[in-house]
Amino acid sequence: MNKERNHTIDILRGIAIFWVVFGHVTHLPELRTYIWGFHIPIFFFISGLLFRKEKFDKFTDFLKSRLKNIVLPYAIFYLATLVYWILIERHSRGADVSVESQLIGLVYGTYDMRYMMFNGALWFIPCLFSMEMLYWFVSKCSKRIYLIGVLICFYIIGLVLKDNAPWLPWGLCAAFIGIVFYGIGDMCKLIVLSNNIKFWGALKYLIFTLILIIQVVALPWTGADLASLKVGNVWLYIPISMLGVTLYCGIASTISHNKVIEYLGVNSLVIFAFQEPVYRAVIFVASKIIGWPVQEVRCDLLLCLFISICSILIIVPMIVCWNKWARPLIKRI
Repeated sequence: MNKERNHTIDILRGIAIFWVVFGHVTHLPELRTYIWGFHIPIFFFISGLLFRKEKFDKFTDFLKSRLKNIVLPYAIFYLATLVYWILIERHSRGADVSVESQLIGLVYGTYDMRYMMFNGALWFIPCLFSMEMLYWFVSKCSKRIYLIGVLICFYIIGLVLKDNAPWLPWGLCAAFIGIVFYGIGDMCKLIVLSNNIKFWGALKYLIFTLILIIQVVALPWTGADLASLKVGNVWLYIPISMLGVTLYCGIASTISHNKVIEYLGVNSLVIFAFQEPVYRAVIFVASKIIGWPVQEVRCDLLLCLFISICSILIIVPMIVCWNKWARPLIKRI
């Protein structure tokens, strides 16, 4: 495998992480619904693109790799943001919540306001770990039709679990649902990574426009939030989400190279981990400066864009620290 980074994937991740931050900042209903329809599925799809079953012959080797690259960073992010909440935010947000309950969330690993209220966005990381563990076994299917059949079965299991056992640890319910995007990414990697879209000329812009129109028309059926196990229309959730994934895959391939977006993509996990406490602080400061209630700030489009950009800029020093000290330490383990 070529060790050189794939620019399209980094750009796609960069676009997706901006949508994640912006989608969390804004409370504009239609815009939020649109973004939440695809922003998390894109990350699951990308993880599928990067899955290499030939790299790990043994499950134990795969498990060790995922523990090192997913679980260990999750623990670091969790404890770092928990300390911030205890020292800074707790007196104004969650004063009646015990520190012990939030420590339980580290092990529980599922989005639940009882155990992960200080940084709910972290649900994504243990969910991804559960998904990758499941998919390692799914990838052993000898034929693609079998793999598709298993993914459909997992999706149905996820829909059943979300109504009957949503409390399962490590985002397992969401993993059963989201694994469909992971599998699609794995099956589509040759198409996406070939970057053939750059040869489509003006036709690609027509396709992008048509997808965007369909997304807007489909808004009434788009409502989704995997963290809370809400998928809107269970029949249309996957197709509608894949419209967004397809659109931004095409846009990422068209952009080809962009250092700023690629930087966001390469460091998307760090942005994902720290965005919640950071954008809450930026929103608070903005509301005090302009004298608007927080809810009004979050319903102003331009302010939300500004706050999202500021939040990402504030996270940049954290990215530098992570890359300078934490990542080398993890690599040595």
